Amino acid sequence: MQEARKSGALVPMKLGTKDAYLVNDPGLIRQILVTDADKFVKGTIILRTRPYVGDGIISSEGEKHKRNRRLMQPMFNRLSVERYIPKFVEAVAEITSGWSDGATIEADKELTRLATHSLTKAMFSDPGGARELAVVTEEVIDRFIAGIGVRIFLPDLITRLPTPGNKKFEEGRRALRDETWSLIQRRRESGGYYDDIISTMLRDQHPDGTSMTDDEIVDEVVTLMLAGVETVSSVVTAAFSEIDRNPDMAERLHQEVDAVLNGAPVTAENIDDLPFLAAFVTEILRVYAPTWILMRNAVEPVDLGETRINPGNEIIFSPTAVHRDPAFYPDPIRINPDRWLPGEVVQPRDGTWAPFGQGKRKCIGDTFAWYESRVWIASIASRWTLHSTGKPMEMSAAGTYRATKASMITKKRSKARKGKSSPQH
Repeated sequence: MQEARKSGALVPMKLGTKDAYLVNDPGLIRQILVTDADKFVKGTIILRTRPYVGDGIISSEGEKHKRNRRLMQPMFNRLSVERYIPKFVEAVAEITSGWSDGATIEADKELTRLATHSLTKAMFSDPGGARELAVVTEEVIDRFIAGIGVRIFLPDLITRLPTPGNKKFEEGRRALRDETWSLIQRRRESGGYYDDIISTMLRDQHPDGTSMTDDEIVDEVVTLMLAGVETVSSVVTAAFSEIDRNPDMAERLHQEVDAVLNGAPVTAENIDDLPFLAAFVTEILRVYAPTWILMRNAVEPVDLGETRINPGNEIIFSPTAVHRDPAFYPDPIRINPDRWLPGEVVQPRDGTWAPFGQGKRKCIGDTFAWYESRVWIASIASRWTLHSTGKPMEMSAAGTYRATKASMITKKRSKARKGKSSPQH
């Protein structure tokens, strides 16, 4: 995808017998996602995953998508997400309690567990529900995500064969849906009030007075688990790999965390007092954006530049490749948080940084992921350093661009240097 950017703003190609276009210009991508968004629907990738993940907010179209997104959006705004910060901190404490000084961990797997615990705690505020969903998710998430990636690119005939891999995928898919269904029924029957995502889905109503059905809620939970676990965990895995590779960057991060937190937990009040951390996460999202490929399918004629796109034409583009274009970011592969700090001479042009997408289909969990990743990094960095075992982290591109095989050594930090105390509230 990066090499294809040299071929022009709009490159015609074929997907089988279908006419398709690779779009490399950020302005045209914004037109597709924002200005003319109603002239496109989700493309082949989502169509091929819908039978397995259901008709949740990522895969639904039209009025259903609009209704359910409008209902769910308040659950993921800033004020709602700030209430989840203690849950994120609690999840970090749970996962790192099993670490020991000098031990070797698979950081990608540990951070996937952390993502699972963080998300299930936000979904189910009762410990039992969160724990049960986390256990099932941990058991099936890797093979479910890998299976989805395979099913995007392989013919249906192959994925329907009764192979051991296909059977395990189907077992995992059913287990996650069945557990979610069971927890929803228990919550509905309990009649209790909980301040969490599941209760909000059950309680809130559309303007016409109707609510989401249980089947719709199951689809949304499964969608959120698949979209919200591996993406954030992969980004943070890459973040710790870069911290280990860049001692100066590590020093700046640790100085800021020590000064602001002073040994206290991350809170809604002090999270924005960590500007270097924010710039660092922004830069990690630029280089390691999980959305390496997106697709749209035209449902109306639309002109992209001087090219007429006809109904049925497939549009392909890569936010990650745009992020790595030297025309927008000098020395693009180098992690440079200073790009995002005040005083930077050249600010990136609109549309050249879009790790969560743009427009009406922008990731609903962008604010959730933004807070979650910063809380994790600050909380872990205040007490631990992670060092490579000598085997470099690997990246794979399937359904998402994902960090894998990140073997790291945990090192407990000495007592953090004292700085200014965080505000007490």
